[in-house]
Amino acid sequence: MNIKTLLAAGAAAMALTVSAAPAQAYVFGFSSNDNLDKVFLTLDGATTVFAYDTGWYNGGDHSTDNTNYIVASPGDISIDGYNNWFAFDLSNLQGTFTTATLTLYGFTSTESATYTTFDFGGSISALTGGTGGVAAFNDLASGASYGAFAYSPADNNQFRTLTLNANAVAGINAAVGGNFAFGGTLSPGVAVPEPATWAMMLLGFFGLGGAIRARKSVAAVA
Repeated sequence: MNIKTLLAAGAAAMALTVSAAPAQAYVFGFSSNDNLDKVFLTLDGATTVFAYDTGWYNGGDHSTDNTNYIVASPGDISIDGYNNWFAFDLSNLQGTFTTATLTLYGFTSTESATYTTFDFGGSISALTGGTGGVAAFNDLASGASYGAFAYSPADNNQFRTLTLNANAVAGINAAVGGNFAFGGTLSPGVAVPEPATWAMMLLGFFGLGGAIRARKSVAAVA
């Protein structure tokens, strides 16, 4: 195998690695407008609170008659992407809770991606009323994280329960007696080369190194 062949093999391996990069992703696509029975918190494993409203912000835009909670990375669906949110009425609750989970229906995911949830520090009435604007959009993708969760098409059209972290529990306890909202954003999954691709790359690199050493040895003898 000559050096040109080895270089070609290495380039091909690198091309395979680059081509493995994921395209734009979305999760919870095509969420129905009658989905409020499909999103709920469970506190201390016993207290269930259903969402009273859900939705998304695309940049500064939100339509109040749309409870679809798609979340999407920026790309050809939207330059800004979609950050979603869920709102809960905790006015009838009392006491302090120690654990919290979020159960929601998966609807449609395009590919593997990471859904990261965050606190919401703005006005909940503005958020649900569609007047939160760009500030709400940004708030839903920043602040204290409530947990990051891997999603893929394997989660399509089924319920999944997400265990929220201590930040979320603290936020819920602070909101007891009133309303509580949080949301999240999406990052496409990082593609990992298949073992065969890694093997091809390593073979190419080791072979290339050997060929260079052999050529140097021949040059030294000459």
